[in-house]
Amino acid sequence: MQLIFQYATPIGLENIGWKYFIVHVPWIVIEFLVIYFFLPETKGYALEEIAILFGECHTKVIELIIRWSACSFGRQWAGTGGNP
Repeated sequence: MQLIFQYATPIGLENIGWKYFIVHVPWIVIEFLVIYFFLPETKGYALEEIAILFGECHTKVIELIIRWSACSFGRQWAGTGGNP
């Protein structure tokens, strides 16, 4: 929908001027409310927990995460709390 607004904004501003924003701003508010109330917070969760949160708790996803954490780069970060 944002792509449509991107292309329509110059035309709308040319035809109806500032009144175009009476249409545009409420749509942005609706988008914000949907994101705020319907999308889960992912800050501070491990990748495994995020996979479960979004319903992608497949064993292959978890296996890949475990393999990555076992590689040398993962070991480098493992004992430092995420700081190199």
